[in-house]
Amino acid sequence: MIIRQMNIYDFDEMLKLWEKVADIADILLDSKAKLERFLRKNSSYNLVCQAKNQIIGTILCGSDGQRAYIYHIAVRKDYESKSIATDLISEVIRKLRADGIEECRLFVIDDNYQEQDFWSNEGWKESRDLLVFSRQLNL
Repeated sequence: MIIRQMNIYDFDEMLKLWEKVADIADILLDSKAKLERFLRKNSSYNLVCQAKNQIIGTILCGSDGQRAYIYHIAVRKDYESKSIATDLISEVIRKLRADGIEECRLFVIDDNYQEQDFWSNEGWKESRDLLVFSRQLNL
């Protein structure tokens, strides 16, 4: 298995993976143009894991220069028992530290207890000091 930087040419294969993974099927980066824009701003923090020339895992992460945010992580079901997610997280953290990023946060849907357990087991702590507000900008 190899972990490498994501690129726009991975889009079709990644979208197929994302569509099969619960809770990220409604991902906002559902077009090449949106993903390309995101990658231009956060290129080194978005990774894919490949086995046998197929994408089996992805992680989307962005940074404002001080903090980073993990938006999505997906691993193909038949590879979930391996350490793919942990390896992707470790590589993102390594890259963030190398760039001097001091904190990383992530988003978990409030009723996704399996994912909450996963992140807790990975050493992450739930933070209740932040409320998330959103607004549609209707471009």
